[in-house]
Amino acid sequence: MNKLRRRDVEQKPLIVVNENGDDCSTHSHSDIDSIHADEESKAHHGHRICWFLRLMGVLSILCVMTTYLAMELWLRPEDYNYVTNIDTTQKLDSSIDNNFWNELQCPILDSTYAAHDVVQERDKFVAQKLQSSTPLPDWNNQTYDKVKSALYPWKMSHVVPYLQNGSSVYVSGTGIGVALYMTVDTVLQETNISGLTLFGNDWHLDNVVTTTKLLETAPGYLSPSTICQADSTNLSHVPSHAFDMVYTGSLQPLLDPLDLGTDQRDANSKYSQLCEAVRNNQDDKSDSSSTFWMAHELHQIIQQRQADWLGRWVSEMVRIAKPGAPIIVENVQIGESACNIGGGVVQSFWKTHASENTYNWNVDLASVIWEIDPIVTLRYNVFMRKRSES
Repeated sequence: MNKLRRRDVEQKPLIVVNENGDDCSTHSHSDIDSIHADEESKAHHGHRICWFLRLMGVLSILCVMTTYLAMELWLRPEDYNYVTNIDTTQKLDSSIDNNFWNELQCPILDSTYAAHDVVQERDKFVAQKLQSSTPLPDWNNQTYDKVKSALYPWKMSHVVPYLQNGSSVYVSGTGIGVALYMTVDTVLQETNISGLTLFGNDWHLDNVVTTTKLLETAPGYLSPSTICQADSTNLSHVPSHAFDMVYTGSLQPLLDPLDLGTDQRDANSKYSQLCEAVRNNQDDKSDSSSTFWMAHELHQIIQQRQADWLGRWVSEMVRIAKPGAPIIVENVQIGESACNIGGGVVQSFWKTHASENTYNWNVDLASVIWEIDPIVTLRYNVFMRKRSES
């Protein structure tokens, strides 16, 4: 651009006039050269300013990127405390009355069903009901009757004692409803409890439909249930301190914790590669030329984001429970969530964060217990109780 301006100056006839408007063409060549030099100096000066501004812009971008990487890679969980914006210690909402159960409305979300063939298969599954011989993929294809029998002691010790006729139960994350159905089946078949009122949610609309249909086949008396499509980490449509029990049998992980923004299958492939890199380089930490640290740092970020996601999920469960009510979390994967499709956390996660109240759970620390699943030993179930009001 500067060359174009210079050429324009050189090709245009140089006409110099004095203050009276007279032609000053009699000026010496040195005067004309001086004018050319002045124009050229201005052009070079503008060129330098342009490059200076560009350089400052690049430096600003680099500064922002460096700050982001520093926060993402080196900020540790102990450097901050997660604080939820929900006050779980607030008093019971006096507006909740007997009409509440009829007035609870599902949030309005843009949603689509699963593929038609998937819905057909699930409808067939519901139509067949859960018979004693039905194989359950989530429990190593063991039959429904065997799984129910194996989980019977857990259900009778940590579910049944906290329910009575007409109790209200909220289910946060129903999945396709098998774990919930099994719990309801155990309660209704093995006790005289009746009139249970169930509310719940799942993020996937097809899960909502399947769970609702499945509950309609449950034996015994069950009040009409309301299952909504909603985010378990944000149950803003549900008031605080409302339920006698809050339960989940399907703790769903973040599918893309690094926000890769790609097709889910492609994202899963990348996460598998990352996990493989971590596993293959566990003994390579001392090698300064190794790239282990990159996989390790990303691995730590994924774990923290999965833990925060689970922490928010449970925080909402506690918020909507009545004071002293049980919070039951079943089918939690053991181990590191970064390499685990089930979004698992180690067992110590629960007592650690209950003690530190990292996620504002406000649960009774002494009540926190866990037991290994009797069928799938890489999973466990958790029980804890919300603190009673003083």
